[in-house]
Amino acid sequence: MDRIPFSPDELVEAGTFPSATGVMPGAVKFSTPISPKDNYFAAIKKENPLWMIKGGDTAMFAPRVVPDNFARVFVVERQMQTDEEKEFVATVGSPDMFGIMWEYVPVTGGSIVRPGLPALDDANNWKDVITFPDLDSYDWEGAREANIELFGTEQALNTWQLNGMFERLISWMDFENAAMALIDDEQKDALHEIFDKLADLYIDLAAKYKEYFRMDYFYFHDDWGSQRSPFFSLATAREMLVPPLKKIVDACHDMGMLVEFHSCGANAKLVPAMIEIGFDVWNGMSLINDKAAIWEEYGDQIVIGFGAADIGLVGMEVTEEAAIAAAEAFVEKYGPTYSEKPVIVGAPFGPAGAAFNKVIYENSRKMFAGLEAAE
Repeated sequence: MDRIPFSPDELVEAGTFPSATGVMPGAVKFSTPISPKDNYFAAIKKENPLWMIKGGDTAMFAPRVVPDNFARVFVVERQMQTDEEKEFVATVGSPDMFGIMWEYVPVTGGSIVRPGLPALDDANNWKDVITFPDLDSYDWEGAREANIELFGTEQALNTWQLNGMFERLISWMDFENAAMALIDDEQKDALHEIFDKLADLYIDLAAKYKEYFRMDYFYFHDDWGSQRSPFFSLATAREMLVPPLKKIVDACHDMGMLVEFHSCGANAKLVPAMIEIGFDVWNGMSLINDKAAIWEEYGDQIVIGFGAADIGLVGMEVTEEAAIAAAEAFVEKYGPTYSEKPVIVGAPFGPAGAAFNKVIYENSRKMFAGLEAAE
């Protein structure tokens, strides 16, 4: 991308972006020379972005038309889940795309499958137990019409697929059975079949999002580790998970969509598998992963996502002064090599987030244009 001279007028607030929920205010919109979406793609593709990707440049959309989102109380759209609906999922439960019941746990803010009643006890029996959903039966057009104003924004729009390969297997088998199946020679062939069919389903799902919601990138979620280490070895990841996930990523790229990967756990040892899959970004869990060290080793091969906590901005009471100082230091450290080793950084909560985003934009914008950093 050609360099565009910086103008102080860019820092003039030009309103806000539409809020997906209609409840919280939308992110502040600056008078940027190109859209945040175009800059996002330029950054991820290493095509000389004009500024560092910051909070508000992207937006999330997770419609209730996909049963997983409702069952996991992760609906992010105009028709948000009501308190009554959340209570229903907490007390009665709600089925996901495969008819598996999930229960909402308010204290954790998430849902779990009812434990101790696995639908599948042996992967070899999956064809007798697991019924794949018919995506064409969902009211995609209705979901599009209900949220139409969200799809013309200048932000890069993403959707989360919460249950990836391993987490989907856990939902069917419970954790210990799923973990064992990954390394059980008598179940591996069946798992290859399952994961390949899941890959086809997720490709079809991504295509629906692209067709109806002009989705820019697929945010694929699959937790691979605990607070101390991965759940499985790199060799197991390469054998069981790399082929189907690469199939998904390749298809999304063919559709013009990027793919970000969210995987909680201390998963630095599995980054080589993420690179082989072709994920554009890894947004790993904050604090338990040394993001700076991972960026040093792998940042030229996969974009690393930093949370605010990764740069010392922990909790809800971060001051503007602390946020500004952290933003300045972040640009100074990661800005000079951004075109070759881009990163993504999340803003802290509260008023400090706005100050953080402004400094990230101004300082990186000036740096990339060859000017002095903001005073």
